Amino acid sequence: MISSYTFGIYPRSEELIEATRKNTENLDSLSQKETEEYISAQKNANLGFVSDPLLKWDDIFRPFANLSGVTPTALNRIYEMNTFYRVLSFDGSAFTDGGNTVKSNLDSSLPKNKTVAIPEPFTFAELHTSNESKRKEDFVLNLAKMLRVEIDSLVESGFEVIQLLAPSIAYNKEVDFGVVSDALKIITDGLKAKTILHTYFGDVSTKIESLLDLPVSGLGFDITTTPASSIE
Repeated sequence: MISSYTFGIYPRSEELIEATRKNTENLDSLSQKETEEYISAQKNANLGFVSDPLLKWDDIFRPFANLSGVTPTALNRIYEMNTFYRVLSFDGSAFTDGGNTVKSNLDSSLPKNKTVAIPEPFTFAELHTSNESKRKEDFVLNLAKMLRVEIDSLVESGFEVIQLLAPSIAYNKEVDFGVVSDALKIITDGLKAKTILHTYFGDVSTKIESLLDLPVSGLGFDITTTPASSIE
């Protein structure tokens, strides 16, 4: 059986963009209306799994700014793309108040067959900073532990597929797949849900074998940057 889903932040209408800029009184109701329309569109398309369009998210990392010990800093561009995010500074070694950060920022009207997309630990560490972790490896593993708590909460709420967004694995020429694998093991070991690692913003032709060895349920490829022939 072939299943399907979408991921990422959906485009906002011009009306919603303008309402956001002006912080109008109908901002929340307009955002909710468009969210429900996107969810309905996915249902009507008979997608195997339905995702929140994330219209209230400024970027895929922003909800984690609400954790204690995390400070939003500069606005940055993701790998020379027309996609921006707020760099987060992690000032503590442990993030003990998580667990509901992602779930509380998702729409409650999602159906039973639901999926969610979050950044994987290596990409998270590559694009953000830590004042506590002296080694990048430690930062990656600490983030993996934090994300596992979030994912456990999502799975308990009925999410069947966890999408792990991994642009850094695709974009970076040098990737420590040992660290990537160790971090993903923290996330997937004993998890009662499927995990799909999505690579994009770079050609992963030379990394296919390493990707296939990672402890995830499946892999997603961007065939605009990775030739389809390399993954056949």
